[in-house]
Formats: sequence, structure tokens, C-alpha cells
Amino acid sequence: MLVALVTAGCGSSSSNPQTVPDAGGDAGITDAGDAGGPGACVWCAAGPARPDRISVSSIWGTSPTDIWLSGRPTPFERTDAVNMFHWDGAGYHEYRVDNLSAQRVFGLDASHVWGVGGGAIAAWVPAESRFKQLSSSTQTTPGLSGDYVDLWGTGPDNLWAVGDNGLSTARLIHWDGGAWGASDAPELNTSVALHAIWGSSADDIWAVGDGVFHKGATATWTKVDVGAPANQILEGVCGTSSDDVWVVGDRSTVRHKQGSTWSAVDIAAPALTQLHSCRADGAEVWIVGDLVGGAEGGGAAVFHWNGARWAKEQTFRLDGTRFDNFPVATAGRVGAELWVTDQHGVLYKSR
Repeated sequence: MLVALVTAGCGSSSSNPQTVPDAGGDAGITDAGDAGGPGACVWCAAGPARPDRISVSSIWGTSPTDIWLSGRPTPFERTDAVNMFHWDGAGYHEYRVDNLSAQRVFGLDASHVWGVGGGAIAAWVPAESRFKQLSSSTQTTPGLSGDYVDLWGTGPDNLWAVGDNGLSTARLIHWDGGAWGASDAPELNTSVALHAIWGSSADDIWAVGDGVFHKGATATWTKVDVGAPANQILEGVCGTSSDDVWVVGDRSTVRHKQGSTWSAVDIAAPALTQLHSCRADGAEVWIVGDLVGGAEGGGAAVFHWNGARWAKEQTFRLDGTRFDNFPVATAGRVGAELWVTDQHGVLYKSR
């Protein structure tokens, strides 16, 4: 199925984001402001029309004409529902990853794309125009079965997936090109779930959730103390190298690794803000999440470090949105650019 392209301008409307100033503000942290004048946006709605059949949870692509969106189908009860959309510059194509929910889409290039969600981890097969499950062993083998929510790797023979087994035990598994295997991480026995994974190389990989776990050049994973509060849920990890790693989570938690030192970072978000994901590129960092508390009363926001200071660049909010209806935002790379999508599949690109 194809969906016609809709490109929204930067003018003010109920579907376009508007800059919302901070209620307070700390030294070194500013609002990006409405630099384009009245009605202008910092992040403008861009690209294809929103999918109306999934609740979007991730975005990835190689260019504005090669964008993947994954998510949970609506209504959730459908067993044949689409959970992956691909935009090719002319329209949307619909796909499934053999499960009700496709929590994450991850890719290396246009030919190497994977979707993960629930018990299914599937690879895009260009010649067949479909996603094909890598192995059913994740659903049938003790130690491998579980709900997987994120995936990262360096190639088709080196992929890592994280999640939980649905019984309060984290999952961390590895694909070697032929089979899945459980990872050597004994300390995971104390972790309820893992929510995200990222690496700067095959010898520097980070997994976060109920704790932070690191794999260096050896085959062993170790737990790392980043100074986060006890029982803190961490939802995102990103970086540029082994000496520059960011971890984000709920209650406005941000931790940054410089060299061998971890430090807390204040991005001036309301204290209960749920930070979902981050992206780092050179000296710049973007963090997105749901505002909880503060004068703005909900919505999703993008926080940006430009190399010198933090700014809350944009607040995304649906008409009437309050605490009970967040347009959850997720950041993702589309080629060399950073794009953001809200839960309803509206794409935003910084101007």
C-alpha cells in the first residue's frame, strides 16, 4: 500500500510544533527561541504523511527517500497488523516483522536493515521485499526466549539484541550469522530488563536498562557504576567513541562518560521527565523524551547540546495534550541528518 506524500511547512498549525519557552532555566541553558519570527518552528514537520496504523517507536534511514518507521499496530488485537513502514520518496510501503510489535528498526545501509520486537528479530531481504526472521530459537530455547526491544551490530554476522524474558530477568543475546547465543553476563541476573544497546565498535558496546553493562575487547560483559540513583530506569545510550558515551533515562537522568569518568549532566528538564533516547554526532548531542511536571504540562521535547550549551529546541504537543497523552518522541539518523518522529508518525527535521 502507498500513502501519498504530505510536506508540511513551517507555519503555525495544530499539527506543526511550536517553540515553548522554559518556565525557569539554568546558567548555560537556553531556549532556541522562535528565530524565524512569529509562527516559525525550530523543528519543522517534514516528509511523508503520518501512518495511522502504528504507534511509532523508532526511525532510521539512509536518506529522506529511504526512511523506516517501526511501532505497535493499532488496534493491538490484530494478529495480521502492519508494524513497519518504509518511505521511498513517493509513498509508504507496509511490512510486518512476524510479531505484533516492532519496537526498533536498525540498519547499516539500505540493504542491511533489521526489525526487532517481542520474540521476533527479523532481517530485511531486498530480493523478496519482506522481513525474514533470523531464527526461531529466540522463541523456543531457554535462555533466549523473551521480549526484545533494541538491536545493534556491526554487520550481518555480529548483532546484539536486548530485552527481558517477561519474568523480571534481562536478556542480552548475540547473533553470529548462523545462530543466537546467550551472552556471558552473570551480573544480568540482578537486572530486570534492558532497554537499549549501542556501540562505537565491535570492541566497545553498551547496554542499558536496570543498570549499565559494557563489553570491551574481551567476550565478557561487566556492570558499570555510572552514578545513577538506585532502581533508576535507563532507556537510551549513544556516543561517538569509547571515551564519549551518553546514558539517559527517567527522572531527567543524564550521565556522560568522558575518558574514564562518568558525570551527571543537567539539561534543565522538569525533574520527572522521561528521557527515551539520544544521538551524538561530533560535538553535538540530542536527547528526546516526555516532559512530566513543570509549567508546560506534558508533551515531548528535544534537548540539544551544540558543543557549548544546552537548549530545549522544541516541544511537540497535540491539541489538548496533558500528562495522560504524550506524543512520545524518538530521535534517529536519516543519512547524515538527525530526524525526530512523534508517536503518531509525524516526522520532524531541524531547519
